[in-house]
Amino acid sequence: LRTQASLTVFFQSPGDFGPGMRQFHLLGDVRANMVWHIQSGSAVWYTPPGKQRELYHRPIRTWTDLQAEKTLASSGSRDAVVYLEVMNLFNQRDSNAPGSYPDYVRWGLNAPRPNDADYQAYGDYSELTRYVGNPRQVAAGIKVNF
Repeated sequence: LRTQASLTVFFQSPGDFGPGMRQFHLLGDVRANMVWHIQSGSAVWYTPPGKQRELYHRPIRTWTDLQAEKTLASSGSRDAVVYLEVMNLFNQRDSNAPGSYPDYVRWGLNAPRPNDADYQAYGDYSELTRYVGNPRQVAAGIKVNF
């Protein structure tokens, strides 16, 4: 069982908001939506040395998404909108606690042990695959509806 929640903040400005020139207001007709997500870690059975099996959870995961758009021109059912979408806005990398889960539970170690021969020879060989989620993704463009 995984628990998850999100918090959404929405902003919309009126058409004549902010400084303007003729019919165009730079901050008018702007819509922005920010969503913060939190998700509990998956459950894992773990048997500590000399104890009975216990249920632990992997680390929680959080990320923030942002979407903003501005209407440039609107006439009847036609409009032009410029938009920006950013997934994982802060480029958060959350730990997956893979591989050596007992080391994570006992010492909070989410990397190879310092005396690991491969670690000493090559450095942190799983640094790029240790995290869950996607890196920051940005999309921008113009939408024209007619």
